[in-house]
Amino acid sequence: GFPTNRASLHIEQEESKIRDALLASGLTIEGIPTSLCGEYRMVSTSQWVLDRAREEKAMIAKHQKSQSTVKPNMEGTITKPCATGKRARTDEERRTANAIHSRRKRERRQLELQAIRQEHDKSAREN
Repeated sequence: GFPTNRASLHIEQEESKIRDALLASGLTIEGIPTSLCGEYRMVSTSQWVLDRAREEKAMIAKHQKSQSTVKPNMEGTITKPCATGKRARTDEERRTANAIHSRRKRERRQLELQAIRQEHDKSAREN
């Protein structure tokens, strides 16, 4: 078998038996992948990930534009705008950046897990 986030799937059983066990544990048929005789397809998830990536790129571009407000003063040193009222905004920007980082990390993990699953399926077919 191979580990997932919270479960370990063992391939010694037929897909229909694994599906039945997942149904018995409370999952719905819509949440079980088609590889296990369910109805869940990665196509909608892939589209969601692409949409989120576009939104996050737009947020990053907006964030980078807002960071360009630092200007040199008459002596040539760099001064930042007054921090009053800006603290909440920078905290919100930090939370947004952390959320974007977490989503990308989760997406990378999902892609790695999918690659492992595909390699497993390929080796299972060859053997």
